[in-house]
Parts: sequence; C-alpha cells; structure tokens
Amino acid sequence: MRRPLFTIPLLALLSGQVAWDGPPLIGPASPNGLAIFLTNPEPGDGIGALATWRHSRGRVDMGYRAMVGEGADGGLALGGGIDLSGALTRGLEDADIDVLWWTGVGAGIGDDVIVSVPLGIVAG
Repeated sequence: MRRPLFTIPLLALLSGQVAWDGPPLIGPASPNGLAIFLTNPEPGDGIGALATWRHSRGRVDMGYRAMVGEGADGGLALGGGIDLSGALTRGLEDADIDVLWWTGVGAGIGDDVIVSVPLGIVAG
C-alpha cells in the first residue's frame, strides 16, 4: 500500500518538465564541439530541441546542454545541465571496448522543477 502513496506524488511532480539528462549522448567516441538535435523529450509531449557543447579538460570531458520542448501539460518546458565523464579503462580485455564513468547535475523547468544528478557507466 505504501508504493502507490509514493508513486502518485512522484508522477505528479514529473508532469510538466523535460529531463535534462535524457538522452545522455555520452560515449567513448563522443566528439567535442557543438551539436544540435531534434528530440522528443521525456517526460513531455511533442518536439523539442537539444544543444550540447563538449570539450576536454585533461583527463575529464565536460559537457553543457540546454533543451526546450513541450512538457506533458502542453506548455513550454526548459532543461539544462553540466555533465562530466572520464575513462575507467581503455581496450578492455584486448578488445576495442572502452569503459567510461559519467555524472552531472541539471534541472528541468516547466510547471514545476525537477533536479537530477545522474551517475552511470558507458561501454562502447
């Protein structure tokens, strides 16, 4: 019985925003520079745009992102954040597989605000 009491307020909180970190677009061969994407933001509805700019700071890659799209409520929703990534291992087991860690912080703003701090591992 506790699960629905927690889930319903959480879904209500997510209703009007876009998630700044989805899709992450981070991989071992992610190019540096500016990229602009046409997206279908989640949570949300309709079409949006995502702009990213990535650069290297020594052993850590840094990225900035900003997005705009239609929120789940039909209104304008904005998102933005900063992500960091770095190599855990290169050429895993004599194969051309690299493993990265990544994290960041950002927010989606619509009717409400959602803040997220993702943490993940990418292999490719």
